[in-house]
Amino acid sequence: MTALPRRTDWRHWLAGAVLGACALAAQAVGLLYQMPYRWVDTDGQSLKLSQYQGKPVVLTLAYGACKKICSSSIYAMEQMQVLADRHKTELQFVIVSLDPEQDTPADWRELRKTRKLQRPNWNVLSGSVADTRALAAALGITVWRYHDHVLHDFGIALLDANGNIVRTMRHYDDSIPAFLQGVLATPATKTLE
Repeated sequence: MTALPRRTDWRHWLAGAVLGACALAAQAVGLLYQMPYRWVDTDGQSLKLSQYQGKPVVLTLAYGACKKICSSSIYAMEQMQVLADRHKTELQFVIVSLDPEQDTPADWRELRKTRKLQRPNWNVLSGSVADTRALAAALGITVWRYHDHVLHDFGIALLDANGNIVRTMRHYDDSIPAFLQGVLATPATKTLE
């Protein structure tokens, strides 16, 4: 017989169960755009993911102080932008902060400037910790804290125009052309190395 968790553990368990159920419901329906969460962009504007409806979206979670997985995710997305440009395909790129308590809009503006991600199709969003964890769960990205660090899995999702998860990139060395298969509009004049 399984012992009931202690009272404080029980609350965390219940919160996790509720978030997990919401994430499973979002995946079962296949529409991340139905999630009720609100996000704030680097200009302080409030929005929902449904704002991107009608466009394919490349979505990941990252945080400003991360130097490994997040940098690899953003680099992969930069390579996707290059490939999309070669194919004359418009994609939206969305990065959601994994550490909304630490990452400020000013931090993300600086990252966008430093990484040259200032095109209008690149957006960095922050939300509440609970909403961020729910989105991570819906994307199958595990997130945990170790002292002052946010640790997480690598994951980039490709969403179709309706917010359905088409596929997920789980490793930084996965094939970018294969990840974007079916989304790119025209044959490229050059292949991505």
